[in-house]
Amino acid sequence: MGAMIASAKPEAARAVQAITADYRARLPEIVERAALPHLLHLLPAPGEEAYRDVAPGVTAGPRKPALERVFKPMGYTCRGESGTFTLRRRTAANLTVELSLDVGTWGHSVVAMFRVWGLGFKGLLSIPISANAMAATQYPIGDAARWQKIVENLGAMVRELDRSLIPEIEAAVGPSPEWYQPQG
Repeated sequence: MGAMIASAKPEAARAVQAITADYRARLPEIVERAALPHLLHLLPAPGEEAYRDVAPGVTAGPRKPALERVFKPMGYTCRGESGTFTLRRRTAANLTVELSLDVGTWGHSVVAMFRVWGLGFKGLLSIPISANAMAATQYPIGDAARWQKIVENLGAMVRELDRSLIPEIEAAVGPSPEWYQPQG
């Protein structure tokens, strides 16, 4: 990792960094606990496996409705921009929880980042699209049926992180002031 950035609460930044590092190290266990509903094809290389059943020109259609169906009941708002979606919610301790999806800035693939923001810290965790896929890798979206499976998998991962990671961070750093709104 890089150098620590100056923070209003350096102890909070260090605590969150340690917690997210632990989660990254235990990601296979966390994914198993999340019980993702769909095992999607592995992603060994472009042109193989996951790309095999994605014909050129096949699209998932509108992506936001599937995201809203899964994440709105979990308390997340959904904002879409060119090639990205940001799903956010606030915790009772005024932390901001965010799932950031790049869904095609450079192609027809998705990569997912989970963030927790509070005054003086930001926790970041790349999450996989499937139990057998690596985190922080682009995964081809394919058609509407595959997009729905991807979204359902992401929903299961986020539910697990909301259940385990968020309370652990809140316990370590306490609440953020009500006025605090993260930038970015």
